[in-house]
Amino acid sequence: MKRYLCLALLPLALLVGCTGPAPEVLTEPPALTVRCGETAVEALRGTTSWYYDNGDGTQSGFEADSLHPMDEAARDLTPRLIPPDGSEAPAASLEWDTPPDTVTVRRWSDTLWGDTGAPAEEVAVEDGIITLSEGGCVCEVAALWSSPEHWGGTASYSFHAGPAK
Repeated sequence: MKRYLCLALLPLALLVGCTGPAPEVLTEPPALTVRCGETAVEALRGTTSWYYDNGDGTQSGFEADSLHPMDEAARDLTPRLIPPDGSEAPAASLEWDTPPDTVTVRRWSDTLWGDTGAPAEEVAVEDGIITLSEGGCVCEVAALWSSPEHWGGTASYSFHAGPAK
């Protein structure tokens, strides 16, 4: 009798063992690290819209607003990336643990800090690499993740790149 019970339970045990791990659920956007040469900073996360699956048939999410990257009050909060000496318009890499589906970058000259109405310059992103300006600049990175079944959303990040003063 015990043998028949074991044989009857074997397919159930195999099914349970084959379901695999649950998908990873990100409850907040990944951090962005910006690297230029040997120097790296974690960018300041700004405006965010995020949702995730709770695993019980419900979802949670949050919305967060932030200062404009050029707001004077953001100056002391914004991480500063100092490119290597002698770099004219150096390249920087944008690094996430979980890369987004789309990334857009815009920048302003840091001489315009405090002017939230100043027009931004679009920056090309190629394989996660951007070119910084020769002088100091403030960059805003907008990222979108879409995993419609488990998690996703948008987040913006900012950082200041410029020579040491």
